Order: sequence, then C-alpha cells, then structure tokens
Amino acid sequence: MENEEKNICNNINLIIPENSDYIILRVNNATDKFADNVKKLLTDYFKEYNCLHLPKWFLDIVKKYTDDDLWNDEFLLNIDNWHKKMKNRSWRWYSSEKADKEFKIVVTQSGMTNLSELIFLFYCQGIKLKDIVIEDKKYGTYFLKENY
Repeated sequence: MENEEKNICNNINLIIPENSDYIILRVNNATDKFADNVKKLLTDYFKEYNCLHLPKWFLDIVKKYTDDDLWNDEFLLNIDNWHKKMKNRSWRWYSSEKADKEFKIVVTQSGMTNLSELIFLFYCQGIKLKDIVIEDKKYGTYFLKENY
C-alpha cells in the first residue's frame, strides 16, 4: 500500500502537516456513507491509477452527464477529464476526520490547485457547493457558490 493510500485509511484524526502547504476541505452535511464512499473510491483508484476499479454508482452518475451539463457547470467532469486531472494533480491526501455531519480532509499541495477532482466526487454524491468550505493555509478560507 502506497503512502497516500495509508493516509486515507489510517490518518483519521485530522493531522495537520507542519512543514508543507496544505488545504482543509470541510464538507458539511456529510454522512458516514459519504466519507466511506470518497475514501474507498480513492483507495481503489490509487491502486493502479485507472478507472477500471471505480465503483458502479460513480460511473453511472458520470455517464448521465450530457455535453450541455458539462458545458453549463464548471464543477462537472466526464470520466476522461477526471482521470487526467487525477493523474496530474498537485495535491496529496494527508489526513481526514469524520465527526457528526462534517467530513474534513487535509491535502498537501505541491502547486496550484482548485481541487476540482475532489469537489467533483462530493458533487456526484449530492453535496451542495454551499456545503463545501476550503481553508487554505496560504489564501485563507473561502466558500463555493452554486452556479444558479
């Protein structure tokens, strides 16, 4: 198991890196199932960095998006774009924590990122953009807004 997979599975007490740039994604109204789905999908994907191991629920949702959907919503991705973004991402999962209806993820970053790959996973599970808060060590806290 690679370090990132270990971090997803084992670092569950919201550990903050001391000597790295990091971002905390706080997802409000998150169920235990939501957190488990995100962690399972990513650990399965990281095993071979391909889409063959992605869960059916995720692929079924992604296949429903039309070209118009993708054009009209900047947070939607098709599976090819999601895969490219995952392979070329500049963040790494560091730790997480699930408490009540909140799921927090700490990622370290090695370059600029808008975390669209993760936000897309949240969005596919019905999380509203208004329920995602991004706490960036460099740039402060910001909130996402719905596109409509």
